[in-house]
Amino acid sequence: DKVEYTEGESFDATGMVVTAKYSDNTSNPVTSYTCSPDGALSTSNNEITVSYTEGGVIKIATQDITVNAAPLNT
Repeated sequence: DKVEYTEGESFDATGMVVTAKYSDNTSNPVTSYTCSPDGALSTSNNEITVSYTEGGVIKIATQDITVNAAPLNT
């Protein structure tokens, strides 16, 4: 659900649904996936990479995000 972050926040996969779509037009939800980068995001991060392995094959997709600079403390 969340695609806009402030520098220093971590990616939040809450609400994200990953679905495997097959050549025979079927699909299945994917529950064992990883997202990177993990940890604190910086303004140079503009996408999250989602990956999972099925049948020995690694599948990768990306999700665009925006990371805004943290406000300056004065």
